[in-house]
Amino acid sequence: MINMNKLNMMIFLPMLILSTMISLSSNNWMNSWIGMEINLMSFIPMMLTNKINKNESFMNYFIIQSICSSMILFSSLLILNYLYTNMLFYMNINIINLSILTKMGSAPIFMWYIKLMKNLSWNNCLILSTWQKIIPFFLINNFKEFKLIFYTNMFISLINSVISVMNNLNLLSIRSIIAFSSLNHLSWMIMNIMLSSKLWILYFFNYSIMLFSLIHTMNYLNIFYINQIIINKLENKFFSILITLIMMSLAGMPPLTVFMIKWLSFKMFISFKLNLLIMWIMSMSSTLAMFIYMRMAMSTLTFYNSIQKNNFIMKNINFNKMNKLMLSMFMIMFMNLMLI
Repeated sequence: MINMNKLNMMIFLPMLILSTMISLSSNNWMNSWIGMEINLMSFIPMMLTNKINKNESFMNYFIIQSICSSMILFSSLLILNYLYTNMLFYMNINIINLSILTKMGSAPIFMWYIKLMKNLSWNNCLILSTWQKIIPFFLINNFKEFKLIFYTNMFISLINSVISVMNNLNLLSIRSIIAFSSLNHLSWMIMNIMLSSKLWILYFFNYSIMLFSLIHTMNYLNIFYINQIIINKLENKFFSILITLIMMSLAGMPPLTVFMIKWLSFKMFISFKLNLLIMWIMSMSSTLAMFIYMRMAMSTLTFYNSIQKNNFIMKNINFNKMNKLMLSMFMIMFMNLMLI
């Protein structure tokens, strides 16, 4: 079975990369769609390397992606026949846009992405959260000239940011936390690509590096839940500091990279004179997302110190209440600074 897993990676990983290059280098819609379908069929065998719930993961991904691909192709054919009918044209363009967003795991249909992330291996989680979103973003970039698509994507970005933080507060599975946090970062990337492609590239590149570092560390330590971080997995000071720095960067703590990119994004929002309500919602969702990341980061550092002093862990469970109180005070302070 191990040899088969390695064989799948050796065969289908180059196809995954090649299909993305085909879509990015194509100058017509059909070639981009073909590259996206090759990308889909290349990633499915790689998912089979996971031993847990492989049938469920396979079917969830295949059904959603197939339906969205069919809707994209069908709407594209309708556009050719009703090119000069404005109502049908914009309706089909919007269907294509929503289908592409769904393929990325965005609202309005996103729960398949959360459930799939929980059942995938760490390496497949990384591919699904980063590489598999390149082609959909490339296709969305072609639609930002349409005002209807622009306002639709702005509204969906707000939904992503609110839903992600509301569902991420009480989770213990790190893969689920990464999935919902990816939904939050996705809202920023959608807004950035609708305003500036260069800023989106910068955001996506930095987010991919941070997520790669986090997932590689979790995979190396074989950690899947927060209590594994707390109980017995971070007796090494190097990994404790490393995970804390990655969490702080993904949380958007100044002066780390993600914070700087979000700051540039806000400057871009102001230059385009976006609604103040949009910027306020994005800032508040980022603050709550910061609390989620800092919860893991502070648990990592604090429990490392308790290991060094006491040689046992988790004897005093009441520390979690103090940790939440401290982070709540920090969140309130940061919200006041954002409002100033």
